[in-house]
Amino acid sequence: MKARLLFLGTGTSVGIPVIGCRCKVCSSKDQKNKRFRTGAAVIFDNGQTTLLDATVDFRAQALKFNLERVDIVLLTHHHADHIFGLDELRIYNYYQDSAIPIYIPKYSYNEVRKVFSYSFRMRGVGGGVPIMKFIKQGTNPIAFNGTNIQPVTLYHGETKIFGYRIGKMAYLTDVSAIPESSLAQLGNLDILVLSMLRYRRHSTHLSYDEAVELAERIGAKKTYFTHMSHAFDHNKLKKTLPGTMEPAYDGLMLEFEVNE
Repeated sequence: MKARLLFLGTGTSVGIPVIGCRCKVCSSKDQKNKRFRTGAAVIFDNGQTTLLDATVDFRAQALKFNLERVDIVLLTHHHADHIFGLDELRIYNYYQDSAIPIYIPKYSYNEVRKVFSYSFRMRGVGGGVPIMKFIKQGTNPIAFNGTNIQPVTLYHGETKIFGYRIGKMAYLTDVSAIPESSLAQLGNLDILVLSMLRYRRHSTHLSYDEAVELAERIGAKKTYFTHMSHAFDHNKLKKTLPGTMEPAYDGLMLEFEVNE
């Protein structure tokens, strides 16, 4: 069985262009330099859809890329740029006439519950708040649509977060380091999605050199970088990367095998 990975956004927490910035990337007319906040969707052949993070830009992303349904949400962590779009799920509650399961890494569960405590005030589908079924997720696989989705433990600075492996694709964002035990879960990939913040080192994100080195170690057939700042011009960055790697961009769609 195959599925499609749709990049809904490939930018940092402030998005690209950055408000008030007049740098060459923020002023660029190249649409590949316009980056919503980082998130993605996996769309299966039968239409069932997994949302990977619900970004601040989620409404605009869903409209621009015609995201017709959301069946489950997999959160990587609790930072604002990755969860503040959850309120927009209420329109999917209405259309689908159901609550939506939200899988939250155990490390982030309490924080997400605090932010969205108001969603528990109403239980009727289609009301003024999103109807979400919060699920505290450990490292056990998530059964969905005939396949198993494997959470992968990562580090975002000192904070533990999750990436997710679905078949021969792994989606790893906001990464600063990957434990050896998690690297062992990332063999035999056709597609690796990995965050790359900027050229200079950062305390909670991979730099250019660190991301390329890590991608080479994982050895996927193809690596796509995401969560990129305005330090990166898409075309210039693409020219500097090894042949098996390239920057992703908003709206990029990739097909991959779900069942290995």
